[in-house]
Amino acid sequence: MSRANEMFELVHSDVWGPTIESFKGYKYFVTFVDDFSRVTWIYLLKFKSEVVDVFKDFHTLVMTQFSTKLKILISDNDTEYMSQKMTQYLASHGILHQSSCVGTPQQNGVAEHKNRDLLEKTRALIIQMHVPKSFWSQGVLSATYIINRLPIQVLFFKSPLEVLQKQSPDVSHLKVFGCICFVHIQASNHDKLDPRAAKCIFLGYSLTKKGYKCYKYPHSRKLFISRDVQFEETFPYYGEISQQTSSKDIFPLPYPTPADTVSPSTLPPATSNTPHQPLMCPQVQRASVKLFQNLKKIMNTLNSMQILVAVSLCLLQELLLAQGLLILLWLILRVIP
Repeated sequence: MSRANEMFELVHSDVWGPTIESFKGYKYFVTFVDDFSRVTWIYLLKFKSEVVDVFKDFHTLVMTQFSTKLKILISDNDTEYMSQKMTQYLASHGILHQSSCVGTPQQNGVAEHKNRDLLEKTRALIIQMHVPKSFWSQGVLSATYIINRLPIQVLFFKSPLEVLQKQSPDVSHLKVFGCICFVHIQASNHDKLDPRAAKCIFLGYSLTKKGYKCYKYPHSRKLFISRDVQFEETFPYYGEISQQTSSKDIFPLPYPTPADTVSPSTLPPATSNTPHQPLMCPQVQRASVKLFQNLKKIMNTLNSMQILVAVSLCLLQELLLAQGLLILLWLILRVIP
C-alpha cells in the first residue's frame, strides 16, 4: 500500500520480545507507528495477551487527543493480533485489519524497521553508560522519546513530532541516559544536618509531567520524577566495570591474605633513637629478606662489579622498584671506594 495522505489513516504495529525481565517485570513491548507522521507510540508489556487492552488505550487516545478515527491497522499474523477479542473490537469500530502472510515479515516492514531502530538506539544508550540490562525498558522508552524528535529522510528531514504538532520540538532538555544525577530533597524530608540532594541514575523523561525519571539505587530502589535535578553527564552511574576488571587482570596488585597480615602487636616498638620506617606489605618483606640472604652468599665469592650486576638482576626479577633502587644505591656506596 502507498503512503497515507492523512493522520492515522494507516497505523503499523508489531510486538517485540520476550527478553530478560526488566526491574518492573516487563518482557515485551508493542509499537504503533503512524504512517503519515511516523510518530511512534510504545507500550511495555508483561504478557503478549495484553496487546488487545493496550490497543484499546491507543485507539481511545487517538480519538480523544486528535479528534480523528483510525482507519487501517497493519500487523503481522501473530496470535495476539488474530485473536477473537481483537477481531471483534476492530470490527465493532470499523477498523480494517491488514496482516502479513506467513514467513513474510517484510510486508510489515515499517513496524519491523522501527523496532530494529529502537533496539539499536537502546543498545547504544545502555552500552555507552554501562547501564545494567534490567533497565532496558526505560532505555527503549528513552529511545522512542528521542526518535520522535529526530529528523528523518522520509519526512524530508523533518522530525515526526514536527509533522504531528506543526512545530519543531524542543530538544534543549535532553540529557545523557544512565548518567549521575543529583535530585534535590524537599525540606520536609530532611533535618538541618542531612544531605540536600540524593545521588541517582537518570533513566529518561516523563510524558505526563515536566520532570526527569530518576532511580535511587540501592537505598530505596524507587523510580520517581523530579524537576530539581543536576546532571553529571560525563560520569556514568555504574562506572566502567568491564575496564576495572580487565585492568586488575593486566596489572595485578599484591593483595595480602589473612595469614600474611602483620598484626600491630608484632611490630617492634618505635623509640626516639630508631628512625621511623615505612610499613611494607608481607610480600615485599619476604622478598627483601630472601634477597639479602642471596646477596650474603654471593658477596664472599664475587668481586665488586659482579656483585653490582647480580644485585641488579635480582632487583629486576623481584620487581621491587623503589625498595630495590634504595638497596642498589646502598651497595654502590659500600662496595665502590
